[in-house]
Amino acid sequence: MEESKETQENNQLPKEEKQAAEKSKSNPMLFVGIAVAAVVVIGGFLLTRKQKDTIQESIQGTETEAQLPEESNERVDEQTVEESSELLDEEEINIIEVEGGAYYFEPNEIRVKKGETVRIVFTNAGESHNFIIDELNVKTKVTQTGEKAEVEFTANEAGEYKFYCSVNNHRAMGMEGTLIVE
Repeated sequence: MEESKETQENNQLPKEEKQAAEKSKSNPMLFVGIAVAAVVVIGGFLLTRKQKDTIQESIQGTETEAQLPEESNERVDEQTVEESSELLDEEEINIIEVEGGAYYFEPNEIRVKKGETVRIVFTNAGESHNFIIDELNVKTKVTQTGEKAEVEFTANEAGEYKFYCSVNNHRAMGMEGTLIVE
């Protein structure tokens, strides 16, 4: 039989070099481990540096704002008013928490006012579920046990709308309710 070229070369190497060559072939995980460690160290360094830069920018921004002339402070005040009104708008949203579990919604009847912005915070209490109101184009993703999903909409027309879970036959098993827009 013919020996491979590599086997012939290995036979010509001294015993210590053969052992070193075999060790390097048998430990590819060592190289992977070293590469992963290098990535972690470099990533940690970059993350720390970015956080440090962000802190310095924040400190400099505070110092600059304190040194602005009065006209510039008026612009800052206008921006603050806009941000405050956004917060007020956020407060005007009717946030409704709904739990869905083994073929139920709690509550299974929801009442809102016409024209009101509504945010449904759907919490899954078990299995796979979602929350859907077809007529209002409201739909959450399918969630798993313990997950939450949110959907926001404006209830523009008065009426009664069915909400349900579209997973498998959950709706037929009683997983539905009614949204009433007054």
